[in-house]
Amino acid sequence: YDHVALPEEPDARALRYWCFLYGVLTHEVSGSALELSRTGGQQRSISILNRCLFEYWIRLKCYLNKPEQAAEDLALAKGRFKSIAEAFPADYAEAAFDEEDFEKAFEGIDTKVGKFRRFIDMLDTAMRGDKEVVETSYRYYYALQSTYAHGNEAAFVDLSHDSDLDLPWPGKDLLDWTSRRLSEADVISATTSLTSYILHLIEAITGRGAAFVVLGERYPRAVRAIFGR
Repeated sequence: YDHVALPEEPDARALRYWCFLYGVLTHEVSGSALELSRTGGQQRSISILNRCLFEYWIRLKCYLNKPEQAAEDLALAKGRFKSIAEAFPADYAEAAFDEEDFEKAFEGIDTKVGKFRRFIDMLDTAMRGDKEVVETSYRYYYALQSTYAHGNEAAFVDLSHDSDLDLPWPGKDLLDWTSRRLSEADVISATTSLTSYILHLIEAITGRGAAFVVLGERYPRAVRAIFGR
């Protein structure tokens, strides 16, 4: 990406808030994936984390292509959180706001803020309507990983030695704990690639990407880098 010059208007500022969120999440999620890789045999777990990274990247690309959506969704943040926090003890909600009074902070905030954007729609916006790229990337980075994240029936394929996949399997010798479909090299390659895509996109949006190297230890510095403070 080349640097994207953005005017200091509400939509552009909202986009920078999303940059910070995805910078923080990417730092933590990619770090966790790399830690798992040290133990070996954790391909499925790493692929689930890669699904998160893919979603962060696509959402940020979507917001870059449509900055007005970045502002619209950011404006829903309090309502989204309030609808979740109301199901938890009050001390949980207050702790999330550094002891700020929860009721006062969220007074008058509407929790009925509509449905979340569909990820497939955001993927289409991010890829500018390229149907082939949308379908391929969705299946490779999202649908496959979702089978492990949700534990649905398609995940059985990864345990099978039997190329015919006859169900029900006649014997336990046809099942294996170790992933049969994912290599460690491939999943870690995806982790590093997706992390690079996200950080490069953040740098393109803000022009100040170097601070993300130290996100984990120096959040204030990253905030200054993104918002120019």
